[in-house]
Amino acid sequence: MNTNTSQFTPLQDDSPSSSIKRFNNQVAPMQFLREAVQNSIEASAKNIKIQPCPLYQRTQNQTQKLRIVDDGDGMSPDELLKYINKYNSSSKKSNGRHDNFGIGIKATSANFNRYGLVFISWHEDYDDGYMIWLCYNEQYQQFGVRHIDIYEMDDDGELITVPKQVVSLSELKASYPNGYDGVDWWNCNLVKGLHRVIKDHGTMAYFLGNSRDQDTWAIDSRGVPVRHSHSVYVEYLATRYWEWNVRISAITGVNRGAKIKPMHDLSGSLRYKFIDLVNCGQGFSVKVFIRDEPLSKKDIESTLKFYSRISKHSNGFVAINYKNELYNHEWGKATMRKWGVIADEVMGQVMLVIIPPMYDHKTGYGVFPNEGRDTLLIESKNELGLESKHIDLERVRENFIDNHPQELTDLINEALAKKTSKSHDGHEVLKKYGHLFKLHKAKVKVDEDVCDANGDSQQMLLDCHSPGDKKDKKKEQEKNDKVEKTDEEIQAIKDRLAKMKNASKKPKAKRHPTRVIWEMPTRDDDCKFRGKDGFEYPFAFSRTKEGPIIWGNEDHEYLKSIENYFADFYRGGDNQRNLIGSTIEEIAGLQATCVHAHKTQLAKSFPQLKTREQVTKQEFFAKLLGGDLHSKVQRSLSTQGLKKA
Repeated sequence: MNTNTSQFTPLQDDSPSSSIKRFNNQVAPMQFLREAVQNSIEASAKNIKIQPCPLYQRTQNQTQKLRIVDDGDGMSPDELLKYINKYNSSSKKSNGRHDNFGIGIKATSANFNRYGLVFISWHEDYDDGYMIWLCYNEQYQQFGVRHIDIYEMDDDGELITVPKQVVSLSELKASYPNGYDGVDWWNCNLVKGLHRVIKDHGTMAYFLGNSRDQDTWAIDSRGVPVRHSHSVYVEYLATRYWEWNVRISAITGVNRGAKIKPMHDLSGSLRYKFIDLVNCGQGFSVKVFIRDEPLSKKDIESTLKFYSRISKHSNGFVAINYKNELYNHEWGKATMRKWGVIADEVMGQVMLVIIPPMYDHKTGYGVFPNEGRDTLLIESKNELGLESKHIDLERVRENFIDNHPQELTDLINEALAKKTSKSHDGHEVLKKYGHLFKLHKAKVKVDEDVCDANGDSQQMLLDCHSPGDKKDKKKEQEKNDKVEKTDEEIQAIKDRLAKMKNASKKPKAKRHPTRVIWEMPTRDDDCKFRGKDGFEYPFAFSRTKEGPIIWGNEDHEYLKSIENYFADFYRGGDNQRNLIGSTIEEIAGLQATCVHAHKTQLAKSFPQLKTREQVTKQEFFAKLLGGDLHSKVQRSLSTQGLKKA
């Protein structure tokens, strides 16, 4: 539909002040700092300084006002009025999804600087600097430009006052030689202790707060005081930007400035190396950076002296890089586990930077910032009902886990290998659980033969006799005593006694621990895990000179079914699957060791049963099936930090 402009009235913003108030309550607390710095960067600044400035030192020496100075292109008087006094206005394009929207510095700063936001700018086309004062008028309940009365001579030579929205520093000095509002604004570039930044062109922004006496060097965008404001400013900008072509510094002590490094430069100083760019589908990719070892105390004290937030959360870092700005910051172990970095020792060595697909109006798909530029949104026309929304990185994480760079995989596996043991000492198990294996005094009667799992003849315990049977046993013993022993029987007894005496003098044999060794089974008929019935079992047993060995079948279908279940339950890649597999092997191996310990103790306590110490494949498997392996594995994985997908 074609619309004739003569028949059209543009939409008006009846209350921009209300919009500013609402906007200020929605953005991140330090967003105003980004807006100020970004304006300077887009003005082609080479140097930016963030400084405390004692503007009202005549009245209150301790009050510090935040000042941001740059040597960018500057603004002309007309540009100052246009860009500062209009809500949706900017010196750059503001129509596209990837452009600034012309509201940032005003919307994020004005509400906590009701007394004034003062901008002084020098442009190459003007010999003088020009000032504009944005403030809040209590009478009208509106934000706007403060009119400054300037004295001029009329045609008759009379002195008159002319209210102006934008004033030059020369006419301000002429009208107020002792200072306007108590400040010599024309000399503000040469405040003692602060180095000159602006030479030919540039801009100064003063944050005056809600009153003359308010300190703005230590408050956020909601007017809330912050501790160690210089550190907050430094670390915010460092984590907000990936890289920049400008020198930015902030005062960190008395007249002492510190150069702020963006995250890319900071990671280089911390010796992070770029490893690989992983394609994660849907237009997303992940840059992987790894350092040789976790951050040391020395690194924190030297490189990260003014980056307390970074050093405090040194267990990994993940963020989205959009146009050299970092969004969706995540820190710590919980974050790194979501990305498949599950070894605690490795997390502090890894940094992940996500590269998103830029929004393309032709395809209707991609990432772009919200109006406040503190959150990224994504839009796609390819999915029904999917409009602009917060980015869901779940699929990106899944694809990344499945495609970990080999160096990262090796690093994680190496750390896990140090933590995971596949051997268990049977004697140590007996020390811990031996009281459960010991049998209390009992008089037993062996009655009949039974067969074990291998078909060998065994005797079965049928009855335990109580003290009430003593009379019958006594009568039987008296009857046996009446039978005289032959000379041969007597000599046999003597021989047995002598043999026992000599055996007691021999040194005890060295006790070897029971070892559990896991291996991949061969698929031939001689496989140690295959029984006579042709079935492949999870465990096998053998005795060697070095002691008993329990062989574990790494590829057994029952153990693999449990591994597959938990791999799907926790949804991880190879690294997470390795942790699940090693946990299953550890718990299953311990259960097998306990079976052998039980069998050994049974053979010692009931010699009349003629129980063999060697455990059959069937007995191992029966214990595995009935040993609550599933629940024990789940509890162990939960304590190791794995969360349900």
